[in-house]
Amino acid sequence: MLSLARITDKWSVLTMHHVRLHLEAAPAPAQAGIGLHGRGVREEVFRLPDLWQLHLYDYEAELVVGGAVHRIRPGRVSLIPPDTEARFRYRGPSEHLYVHFRLEAAGAAHTVPLMQDAGPAAPALAEALRRAVAAAPAAPARAAAEVWTVLWRLTELPPREAPAREGTHPAVAAALAHIEANLPRPLTVPDIAAAVGLSHNHLTRLFHAATGATVVAYLRRRRLERARHLLVHSTLSIAAVAAAVGVPDLQAFNKACRRELGASPRAVRAAGERHEAAQRLTRGARMVSSRRLSTSRSEVPVAALSRLPDGFAWGVATSAFQIEGAATEGGRGPSVWDAFTDTPGKIRDGHTARTACDHYHRYPEDVALMRDLGIDVYRFSISWPRVQPTGSGPANEAGLDFYDRLVDALLDAGVAPMATLFHWDLPQALEDNDAGAPGGWLDRDTAHRFAEYARLAADRLGDRVRHWITLNEPFEHMALGYALGQHAPGRTLLLDALPAAHHQLLGHGLATAALRAAGAPHVMLTNSYTPAVPFSGNESDLAAADAYDALHRGVFTDPVLLGRYPDLSAFGLGDTAEDPSALPFVRDGDLEAVAQPLDGLGVNYYNPTRLAAPSPETVFPFDIAEFDHAPTTDFGWPVIPSGLTQTLVDLTRDYGDALPPLWVTENGCSYDVAPGPDGAVDDRQRIDYLDAHVRAVADAVDQGADVRGYLVWSLLDNFEWAEGFHQRFGLVHVDGETRDRTPKASYHWYRSLIAAQA
Repeated sequence: MLSLARITDKWSVLTMHHVRLHLEAAPAPAQAGIGLHGRGVREEVFRLPDLWQLHLYDYEAELVVGGAVHRIRPGRVSLIPPDTEARFRYRGPSEHLYVHFRLEAAGAAHTVPLMQDAGPAAPALAEALRRAVAAAPAAPARAAAEVWTVLWRLTELPPREAPAREGTHPAVAAALAHIEANLPRPLTVPDIAAAVGLSHNHLTRLFHAATGATVVAYLRRRRLERARHLLVHSTLSIAAVAAAVGVPDLQAFNKACRRELGASPRAVRAAGERHEAAQRLTRGARMVSSRRLSTSRSEVPVAALSRLPDGFAWGVATSAFQIEGAATEGGRGPSVWDAFTDTPGKIRDGHTARTACDHYHRYPEDVALMRDLGIDVYRFSISWPRVQPTGSGPANEAGLDFYDRLVDALLDAGVAPMATLFHWDLPQALEDNDAGAPGGWLDRDTAHRFAEYARLAADRLGDRVRHWITLNEPFEHMALGYALGQHAPGRTLLLDALPAAHHQLLGHGLATAALRAAGAPHVMLTNSYTPAVPFSGNESDLAAADAYDALHRGVFTDPVLLGRYPDLSAFGLGDTAEDPSALPFVRDGDLEAVAQPLDGLGVNYYNPTRLAAPSPETVFPFDIAEFDHAPTTDFGWPVIPSGLTQTLVDLTRDYGDALPPLWVTENGCSYDVAPGPDGAVDDRQRIDYLDAHVRAVADAVDQGADVRGYLVWSLLDNFEWAEGFHQRFGLVHVDGETRDRTPKASYHWYRSLIAAQA
């Protein structure tokens, strides 16, 4: 046993990688010991004169108090009663010890970092610790809350506040402590979850709600913060620093430093304290605030970003109803959105999309903008009523001619077309069911009409269009159009809107088969995804988040990838995962038709969603709550880039081998920035938003997500549904009167990013 001198206040002993003893007491004489032995079971005796806390990491242990044996798992905290003789039996994985003994007092700190073999060197280690104790001043120690933040470090670091908010769930606090104590080890999220006694999903949601970051992002950030400090303030070799932060592979460590710190480890060390990259590692988006952007057509500086995989595609996205205009030209029939916008009070300030951005006539100008932007792929949607004015029957050749011209122009510009078949503009004739039954997607027959339309489009364009998307955001179309009445067709059916969900998915499956029959080599579905973040760690809030996730993600992903619906019992529908008959609109063979093999899954991401337990007047099993202190776009949407990383990583984990490659088919933000006196549009907020989200994609790729492309929403300021022209998402400003195009600063930034990644 190593007997330490009297210490009048708080003190701590830490053995790196092994048993961590963090003993706190009121001022009183104390003795404690830690065994320095070889492999196997060790047993030590402690006489504790006051109430102590024992924090154990990495070792399983038994604490024998008064004859009772208490099993302690890693990451747990146990209280030892006063004046108790406790026998501490512990088993560890190695005979090597890394010991960091620290005494911290007001105005002075004494640190002895040591690395010793836990055999013959034990006496020398014990003597070194005795000398450190003897040299410590008899002064009050700092608060214990500060002490634990410095225990693990090999060299002294400034105290750092734990990131958790007030009222944080105890398991999150335990997870943060576990991360701090184990940074040099190869931690995984399942390891951390097991250490604090939670499931992977439960910890992920609680952690994001408390810190605003994913567990993996926080762990990586802490490792790189420590790496930077060690590089600047210690004489350790780069290899030793890499090992000390749990990234022993030098190539991986070099890549991580370049991505997170903006420079190689050697350059970080050379730059010393002047290197400011750590500022980009603060909580939230890693935004580069020091840019000085030119709004001319010259190149715009882009902060260092690790190169994404070979073949990664960059692009932009739009939709037909939002940009085309020409509502009655070329034989186009009316859509449900034409009828909706003509209804007084439905669209803000009475805006309509009759002209929209006039893309129908100005598409050569827009294709030239895309060519100059340097994108690889352009995602557009085909207007169903332009191809089939009534939603059935033969094709309208004039309508297909327009898309012929557009596709040819794109290919001539070196841009690959990616065609979406349905972006919410259903032919009005399908909504007006002559038989008096519910029309639109409430009518099962619409799924079959959609497959016929898909065949017509593929027959005409399939020789040049390789990438096809069947549906865009079927959740939003069901929820906003059929359940809540905020979008076309304006129905307010609440949960009775679920048939519209199933019939869209059935249409997707039938259309996929039609596209395959026409030779389409690459077919996708695009869903919107949003991490469901519980308002707190209360079980009722967790249940609310689970219910929302089942509805938003599960209903529109599980049938497609897994061939079954998720459990919707929270909505009073029974366990649909076990009993498909709980959804009476699902017929035999439907799920097989829906679950067609896909070549990709489109991910539209804008923000997470925070969920709370439902209030008494709520008809759904959740309430939607706001995020505290999160910046917002002009649309009022919270800006949380880590949610995109979480979305991509969660999909990869939860669907495994059933998941096809991922594409970020929409990501963007609304900021209304008018042209300045010189005509330039300096939309710096959009640049920061896009920069943070592109980095979030890179983070997901580094964590194993197979992401093939990133598409900005949108190329142009356009008609933003019920908001009319009030929300501006474009890289290109569109004048409300003349429809003239002006590339914004974000356009030039994106062009520079694409060029840097080429």
